[in-house]
Parts: sequence; C-alpha cells; structure tokens
Amino acid sequence: MISFLEKNQRMLLLVIAAILAIIMGMFVSVFADFAGRRPALLIAVPAALVVGLIFIISRKFLFSIILICRSALDPVLATTKVGAFSVGAGLNGLIILIASLAIIRTPQPALRYSSRLWLIVILTFFASVYFSPDKVNSFKLALNILCNAAIFTMAIVLVRSVSDYKKWILIIFASSIIPVLYSFIDIARGGFPNPHGFRISSTFSHPNILAFYLVLMISIGFYIWKSKLLVEKKWLVILPVYLLVMVVLLLLTKTRSAWLGLAAFFFIYACLYERRYLFVLIGAACVALLIPEIRDRITDLGQGNEMAANQALNSYAWRKELWTSGLNWMEKSHYLFGYGLGSFNYYSITFFPLAAGKSWDSHSVYVQLMFEVGAIGFLAYILMLIRLGRKIYEVWRRNSLVYFIALLLLVEYALFSYSDNMLFYLSYNWYFWFVMGMTYSLAHIETSEVAA
Repeated sequence: MISFLEKNQRMLLLVIAAILAIIMGMFVSVFADFAGRRPALLIAVPAALVVGLIFIISRKFLFSIILICRSALDPVLATTKVGAFSVGAGLNGLIILIASLAIIRTPQPALRYSSRLWLIVILTFFASVYFSPDKVNSFKLALNILCNAAIFTMAIVLVRSVSDYKKWILIIFASSIIPVLYSFIDIARGGFPNPHGFRISSTFSHPNILAFYLVLMISIGFYIWKSKLLVEKKWLVILPVYLLVMVVLLLLTKTRSAWLGLAAFFFIYACLYERRYLFVLIGAACVALLIPEIRDRITDLGQGNEMAANQALNSYAWRKELWTSGLNWMEKSHYLFGYGLGSFNYYSITFFPLAAGKSWDSHSVYVQLMFEVGAIGFLAYILMLIRLGRKIYEVWRRNSLVYFIALLLLVEYALFSYSDNMLFYLSYNWYFWFVMGMTYSLAHIETSEVAA
C-alpha cells in the first residue's frame, strides 16, 4: 500500500486538489448566494485564505498587521454581520488562538502574569452566561472579555525589553493613521447621524469610541514625542502637528468625558513635570469655549437635570435615571451573582420608565457589572484594575514618563467606565489592553533586573 502511494503521489495530489476545488466551488456558489448584496462577505473568503497563509508563515507578523488595521475595520465588519455575530467574531477567535499558541510556546511569564489579573474575571463572566436570559449576546460579550485578556497576554509575550516596548508602541500609534485620515471624509459626508448637532465617528461605530481612542493615541503620541523615539528632525516637526489635528478631531466627537480625560492628563502632567503646559491648557480651553457648539455641549449639563413635562433630561441625568431604575429593580437574591451577562439590556425595557419600547445598555460598566455578574463579578473586575494600577505605580519612579502615562490611561479608563459602555468597545479595548500589557510586562522586567 505504501509503495503504491509513493509511486502515485502526483496523481493523488491532483485528485485531492480536484476534490478541494469542487468543494470550494460549491461553497463559494452557496456562500455567494447567501451573501447577496454584501460584498464584504464575499471578500471575507479570499481574505481568510490570505490570513491563513500569513498565519502559517509568521503569526507575529500577522498579529502586527491586525493591530495596525483593526482601528479601520469596524465599517467593514459591520456589513458582514449575520444575527449577533460577524466576521469580527472570527477575528477575535484568531487573536485568542494566536495568544493560546504563544502561551503554549512560552508559558512563562505570560501565563503567570496574565492569570493573576484575568483568571477570576474570565471565570466569573463565562459562568454568568448560564444565568443570562440572552445567552447568545451573553456568550459574545464573554468572548470579548477573553479576547481582551488574550491581547494583554500577547503584549507580555512580545515585550521582553525596553526596545520591544518602543517598537510595539510605534506600531500601536501607526494604527491611528487611517482613522485620522478617514475623519476628514466623515466631516465631508456630514458626520455621524445625530439629532443633537454635528459629531464625527470616523471608522468607529460611535463618536464616543473614536473619542476614547483619540485620547489613547494622543497620550501615546505625546510619549513618543517627549521621549524622542522618532529622532529625525522632520518627525519632531510633523508629530506635534499630527497631535494637534487629533485634538481638533477629539473636539468634533463632542464626547465630554473624553475632553475631561485629556484635559486632566495634561493638567496632571503640567503640575508634575512642565508647568508651562498649564498656560497651553488654559489657552486651549479658552479657544474651545469660543466655539458655540462646544460651549453649548458643556452648558447643556446645567439644564434638564430633573423630570419635567416640557423638558427632556440631559444625557447625564438620563443615565442616572437609567442606573437608579435598574439597581432598584434588582431583587436581593441576585445581588451576589447578578442576572447574567447581557441581562441589563434584556430587562431594561421592563424596568426603565423612559425606555419607550426600546432596550438600553447600561452606559456604565460598574452598573452593568453589578446588575449582570453581581457583587462577585464587580469586585473581581475592580480588583483587577487595582492590582494592575498598583504594579504600575510601584515602578513609576523608575521610568517616570512610561509609567506615568500608563497610570493616567488606566485612571481615565476607570473614569470613562463610570458613564459609558466600555466593555462593548472592542477595537478600543484591544489597543488599551495591549498598552497595559506592555507596561505591565516592562514593569516586571525592570523589577526583576533590580532584584537580580
């Protein structure tokens, strides 16, 4: 039998190739009919073949390409959505697979470091899927959390020195080029559909996601500029201009929490390092307030704070009404474990008096966690953030700018989580948790070197 196979290898290969070609042809014809008028789904097939080829050749290179391009993929992935899932789910699965293979190949210290922070959170979230009334969306959110942990772990695997950190921080920053350029197209097309004035979302599904992403990129870009990672003179001139463009785009998102986060970033930096930035910050604030739409966006919080017959609630007052309704509706028997992931949206149409026949997300990570995974999941998540922050704070004085920026980004993330659906912003979370993973790894490396 073996000798027959050896003599007829070419013939067997041709037969196998013909069978695969027939199967692929049948699949493509059926898939094309299913895809209908969704060209992105048709592109997904050859794209998957290319990704598979690169995966075989170099998983590290594939990961870097995905990291650069992920910020621009939301519009494409949205057109591939079928039910609750899209091609993006496959991309998440690919990241989890790459991280799993990286851990198998290099189990230490990646597995040890990441499990300290993520293990209890992941177990709690996946366990809550069992209790959820909406198991499909619940499982999808649990996978998103697992993907965040995978991204964090990949950062630990890839960053094993200061030079590694510098290389990957530049790759992260490079991901901003397409969203920044596309923002001008978004402006020309009239911006994000919104009844409350002009806003932009660029390649993201909502202006808030773009805003938080821009705060992250401006902070990283500021570090690159101050640490002179790009030593050429032309970059030292271009980079500040590029950062200024991102600040203008951030204003056009009209996301107040992001404005506050960036202002706090530069205020604290100025107080601790360079006082002259206080004058820059004050000047920028004065110029921004001269723009009517920005001024109105801020003063809007001064009205609509109470329920009235002829006055709508402002966005913050509306959020507080949503939070109060959800937490008051909870039964004591669910305080410990919650109602399951995805349950806030599912039950909001029942408990929220302003629902108007529509389901609503919590617009607060903390309220969402308390409602969906109870006190156990809430405390596990808070403990993860605290342990990460404590580790970064411990090494702050060793390389002040790197750890200062990471610590502020973590505090900003915690503050953004108070009033927004941060757990759902997958593309932003990829970049945020990769930066946190890089910093966490670098902190352990420098601590170990000092101990040695």
